[in-house]
Amino acid sequence: MSRTPWFLRFLSPKKRKQSISSSTTTSASDQQRSSSTSLPYGTPPSSNYVIMDGGRRYNNRDDIPALFPEDDEENDRRHRQHWTLKLAFEGNFDAPVEEALVEGIKVLDCACGPASWTMEMAKDYPRSEFEGLDVTTSFPNAIKPENCHFTVHNMIDPFPFPANHFEYIHQRLLVLGLLASEWDSFIQRLVIILKPGGWIESTEVAFGELENAGPMGEVVNEAANALTSSRGLNVDIAKELGDRFEKAGLVNIKTRAIPVPVNQGDKLGQLAWENFRDIFLALKPFVRQTHPQLDEEFLAAFGEECKVYNTKTIWYRTYAQKPKAE
Repeated sequence: MSRTPWFLRFLSPKKRKQSISSSTTTSASDQQRSSSTSLPYGTPPSSNYVIMDGGRRYNNRDDIPALFPEDDEENDRRHRQHWTLKLAFEGNFDAPVEEALVEGIKVLDCACGPASWTMEMAKDYPRSEFEGLDVTTSFPNAIKPENCHFTVHNMIDPFPFPANHFEYIHQRLLVLGLLASEWDSFIQRLVIILKPGGWIESTEVAFGELENAGPMGEVVNEAANALTSSRGLNVDIAKELGDRFEKAGLVNIKTRAIPVPVNQGDKLGQLAWENFRDIFLALKPFVRQTHPQLDEEFLAAFGEECKVYNTKTIWYRTYAQKPKAE
């Protein structure tokens, strides 16, 4: 007789309610953790932030979706995510810009976060100039390569650069950072500051679409889709980038999809699992409004289920070229 896997017992939702408003009121232990939580590069708290579940610091601005916390714990996750993506795609970029980078060009890293990609690329290609933009101040201010510069900027606003300025624009992981209605105008603004003949490249994840999902994986998919739907986000943007680039007038478009095993096999599978787990822990105050069972215990059991079902998450990298001037 076959036995039911132990992790399936977590599929029954727990009788527990939680809301964002209630999560802003912390217990004594949470307050203690909050006081010791490191802020990104010493950034002080302000009225733009709110302390939520577990003492994590979240952005409270109305002009950005702001789902992820802003603290050193989140910066560490994004650094690890950078290494995960580099390992999965076997490199930091697919666009044919290697020779140009060696010779020296202007590069924009849009929504750079803590600047893992920006800093590494600046060190690898010292003749090129790298500009990093992000809505937060999570990027380094002092210890950085001389050819690396950063500016705080909201991606829904016009970019602070002249037209035809960059030879290469890199962007990734805005699936939870832009509204569905903002993507086309965002891409158009990137095209404006891209030089004719230059390249733009985007890497996004198929959020809420696990491949070979088991019963718990389907719950995770449902929670991800409920979150993005309620926030007006586009969960399918990773698969749409080629069409969006074509609509913006770009040419020579290529897309590469990489299925990454979650919590299976080699180093990549382990890194992918840690990143996936930490994403949902970071999103916990929002995800558990509709799926209160998605706590740490559930996620640990889901990680074991991934091994049984060979569950994968799919990343997409798409690049395209701005037509050369005639």
